[in-house]
Formats: sequence, structure tokens, C-alpha cells
Amino acid sequence: MKKRYYLKYLFLITALLFSFSQRSLAQSVVASGYNFTASSRTFSYLSSGTRVTAVEVDDGYTTIPIGFTFRFCGANYTDVTVCSNGWLRFGTGVGSAVPNWNYNATPNSGIEPAVYALYEDISGVGGTSTYVTTGTAPNRIFTWECRNYLWDYAASTPSVSFQVLLYEATGVVECIYKQESGSVSLGSSGGATIGIGKSSTDWQVLNNVSSNPTSSSSTYTANLSSVPATGQSYAWDPGAPCASPSGLATTLVNSTHVDFSWNAAAASVGYEYVIDQNSAAPTSSANVVTTTSTSASASALQPSSLYYIHLRNQCGTNNYSQWVTISFNTLPPCVIGAPGIQIPQIDSNSATVTWPTVSTSIEYEYIVKTDNTPPSSGSSGTTTTTNQVNLTSLQSGKTYYIFLRVKCSGNDSSAWIVDSVYVPIPCRAPNVEFNDLSSNRVVTFWSAPLTAYEYEIINSSTPISNPTSGIKTTSTSRLFSFLDEATEYYVYARSYCEDKTIKTVSKWSTTTYTTWKLGVDNISGQVNQLFISPNPVHDRVIVMVDAVDHDGKISIMDMTGKLLRLQTVDSKRIIIDVNDLAQGLYIVQYTDRNNTLKAKVYKQ
Repeated sequence: MKKRYYLKYLFLITALLFSFSQRSLAQSVVASGYNFTASSRTFSYLSSGTRVTAVEVDDGYTTIPIGFTFRFCGANYTDVTVCSNGWLRFGTGVGSAVPNWNYNATPNSGIEPAVYALYEDISGVGGTSTYVTTGTAPNRIFTWECRNYLWDYAASTPSVSFQVLLYEATGVVECIYKQESGSVSLGSSGGATIGIGKSSTDWQVLNNVSSNPTSSSSTYTANLSSVPATGQSYAWDPGAPCASPSGLATTLVNSTHVDFSWNAAAASVGYEYVIDQNSAAPTSSANVVTTTSTSASASALQPSSLYYIHLRNQCGTNNYSQWVTISFNTLPPCVIGAPGIQIPQIDSNSATVTWPTVSTSIEYEYIVKTDNTPPSSGSSGTTTTTNQVNLTSLQSGKTYYIFLRVKCSGNDSSAWIVDSVYVPIPCRAPNVEFNDLSSNRVVTFWSAPLTAYEYEIINSSTPISNPTSGIKTTSTSRLFSFLDEATEYYVYARSYCEDKTIKTVSKWSTTTYTTWKLGVDNISGQVNQLFISPNPVHDRVIVMVDAVDHDGKISIMDMTGKLLRLQTVDSKRIIIDVNDLAQGLYIVQYTDRNNTLKAKVYKQ
């Protein structure tokens, strides 16, 4: 008893191992990759099911449900179209089949993907057709039966019955036959084809109807002329399903690029992926990319667009898993849009630079140079998170090139864009001096500052805190007459400049003078007047005295009376260097044996 038990146990283990080894083959997605087996079984007519009267005729077809999802050559189907001419097509309709759907002489009939159970111009007249789905998920079996069919349509008595079985768990396609009482009458039909086909170029067909035929994917047989033996079974097995990859996810997405990865799948020899804008799984090899890695990337995508990543595992030649699909959206364009770089403000040593904001920006990067050579993509510059930067310490009279790019989410960055800015030479106010001063007139004059083309001047007997407008002139001198004697006047002047189309206006300069007093003293020309120009002063001050004595002296003191400068006067016009004096208010004093004259001057 122990020996018998051991042998029985050993047989069971061997059978299971054999079954496992057979199913461990990767599932084929091509008909030529299916594994063919021939065996002998008991043929039993269906005892129940749904009649298919549409094929109980000559040249009829109809679509019927499988009852579950069946996978054939890598695609899933829930319906089949069956025909009285001995074929079962996966899906609805007859495809691109030729008229009568019985043209099996070549594999170009157009009914594929299909099972050629007995593909010939047979007829269901006088016979019956039934289908049924049995079992429970995931082990259901679909059976389509044709009983007592004529071979061919001109025969008088039925010669064949056959069944097509589709196995949910394994994807196996099986055809079983029974010889009936009649005989085969080929007539002009030429014979039958038995096998499976995915397309006109991918198929397997039998070379005969023996118990051990060859199922060939290179030689197409269309002249079988006898019914297989009763109980003869022909089966095509796609092999065990190829495991789909798991964990497919994007790891980086930007406006034009995606990185993605997945977990390694069992029994993998590689992977195929497609990135497109179609939610349906790919049906052709177009745009398929192969890899042995578990990560990949794609570039040159369109911004703000919906894409799909389709991925499948390859377990062997022509053996693939089902497609796994995820979707993702690319980000908006990482680009600085119109109007690009703007320079709303510029002066002689600074400029304000602005640009449009980018919604996905992390930061902006800019480089300022005096040459227009573009930076490389790997160059680095100054970064900012705002869309404005104030450039300082610029040199007047130079052109600067501003290169700008934006860095966005997803490690994305734009190309460098560029604009230039010319820093104008400063627009200086006129340094007004005076000539021909008398009791009722004065001539103002000045040297033209660089880039100045026009001037504005005000002569006022009262100080003006905020000058607004005056007399415009393109000359560098101006006569003011009909003045009041012995009156202090304030002269305000500014320049209008243009440097390479950049127009600027200087600040107002301020200078004072006092007209002479008209009286008996001026008959001899000895009028005691002190005139300071300019006022305020930058680096040198001009002091004019209308009557100079031989012992006259000019002194400059601070507001406490401390003496800072002392100079002998030898002419009516004296120039004194005050460049080293600090900013502030000072007293200028002229003294001789007869006079003491004072005036205030502001050092800028």
C-alpha cells in the first residue's frame, strides 16, 4: 500500500510540474507564437445553450457574446462573430472579408483575428448551431458548436460537427471534431483551412487532419479535404500570461519633458513603452521604444498637453504582458513671454529691468555684460524670485547686454533671452556765470554740458523752492535787462540732453548775483559789490568784486567764523578751489582798507 501511495503521489507531482512547466511559457501576442498540441478527446454534443440560427444557413454570420473577457494575441475581446463557413472572428463584424466570407484560398481573406475551425464553403443548412459559457470566473469556458454541417454547401448529407472552445484562465483556443454519416463533397470549393490567425501575415494552419499534424506559420494550407477523426482535438496555447509591470509613475514632469519609472516585472527580458496622446493601448509597433531599464524619459513634448504612457513587459520573443497606462499633463511653457525684457527707467548709472511673470517659475536668472556673446546653458548668473531687478553702478556712455532666463518646476528652464541698454552720459545743469553786470542788466553765460541741446533759465528777484518752468533757449548765454538796482537775483538753470536717442533733463542749478547800487559813488566806478558764482558750488567758486583796492583780500570761513582760506585780490575776478571743503554753508568775505563785503555760498 505504501508503494502504491508513493507511486500515486509521484505521478501527481510529475503531472503538476509538467503542467506548470507548460504554463510558465510567456503568453504570446502573435498567432505564430502559440504552442500547438494535438490530442484525442471525447466529443460530446452540447446539451444546452443558445441557438445561433443566423449560421444555420449557407453563408450566414452573426455576433455573439463570449461571457467573459478573452485575450487573443495580446488583445482583449468580449464578443465573437461566428460564420456558417466554419470560422470564428474575435470582435464584431466580418472585418474586411471578401464576399461570402468563404475565401480561404489565401490568408488575405480579411476575417482575422480569427479561429479557422473548418474554414471552407461549408453550410449550416439542416444543421444546428449553439453556444454556451460554463464554469465560474476565472475558469470559464466558452463553447460554440456547429452540428451536422454540410461539406461543402452542395453536399446532400451532413459530414461534420465541430466545437470551438475558448478557455478564460489560459487563453487556449481548442477545436474538437466529430465525423457524421455523410461524406465530404468538395465541388469547386477547393478544400478547408484549420488554424488560427491574427492578420494576413501572422497565422498558424495545419498541413493535414491527422492525429499529429504540423501547425505551420510559413506554409498556408487551404486544401484539407477530410474530416478529422471523432474526438480529435487541436489546441493553440499562448503560454502563461506575461506579468505586467507595476508601480508605473512619473518622477519628473515639466513643460516638454517627462521622467518615469516602474517596478521590475517577473520573467522580464525587457520592456516596451509608447508615449502618445491616445488613451487606448497601442495596436501597432509605431513609436514603440524598447529598454531593459526600469526607468525612461521623453522630451520634445508639447506644453500644457495631456499625454499617456503605455508600458508592457516582454517575457520572450513575441511574448508580452498587457499594456499598463497612466496619464500626465505637461506644465505650461517655461518661457518669458512678450513683451520680454523691458527697461522702464534708466539714468546715468542705473537702470530698472522688468519682464512678464511666468506662472510655473521658481526663480529668474540674469547676467549683465558689456558684450553680446550669449551665455551657455550651463552658465550661472544672479537669481531673483521677482520679475524686476535694479541694476546699479553702471558706467555712463556704455552699452550693457542683459541676458535673462526663467527656471521652472520640474527642473525646467527657458533659453536665454537678451536685450541691451545704453547708459546715457549724465545730463548736467549749466554752470552759470555772469558778465557785464550793472545796476539794471546782466549777461548770463555757461559752457555747454555734454549731450545738452537746450536749456531752461529763470531769473528771479525772490528765491524759488521748486522751479517749474522758465525761458527755453538753445544759446549758451542770456541777457537780462531792466533789472532793479542793488537787488539780489536768483538764477535757476537746467539742461535738456539727448544721448543716442535717450532724452534726459538735469536738475536745476542755482546761482545768485546782486545788481549795482546806482548813486554818486558809481561816477568814479567805485561801487562796492561782491558777486559769487556758481552758488551752490561743486569744486571751484568764482568771486567778482566791482572795485578792487590794492590791499584787498578774500577769505572763506565756516559759519562759526573759522578761517579756512585767505587769498590776496589782484583782479576783479578771482577763482578759488573749494574741492576739499565738506558739504555745507560757508561765508565768503572781501576786505580792503575801505570795505568789508560778505556773501554766503553753499558747497555741494
